[in-house]
Amino acid sequence: MKSNEKQYDYGRCHVCGGRMEERSVSQTYRAGNRWILVTDVPAGACPECGARVLRSGVAKRVEELLRSRRGRPLRIRAVAWSSQ
Repeated sequence: MKSNEKQYDYGRCHVCGGRMEERSVSQTYRAGNRWILVTDVPAGACPECGARVLRSGVAKRVEELLRSRRGRPLRIRAVAWSSQ
């Protein structure tokens, strides 16, 4: 976001009441038996509990992106988590 642009006011978190902040997040979505990762999604995120909300225009754009992926193979590399 450009520094001279006014950020959207996401208000208070619907879960814990914390103040939402605009962030760029990655979201996973299920499409049938596949998962799709969408990166750099502008969202309101709560720094207290992690809840996220999308503005309606952003949600519509994500939906368009997901529709455009139908029928196309998509591979996401997975790495197993380890505490050691």
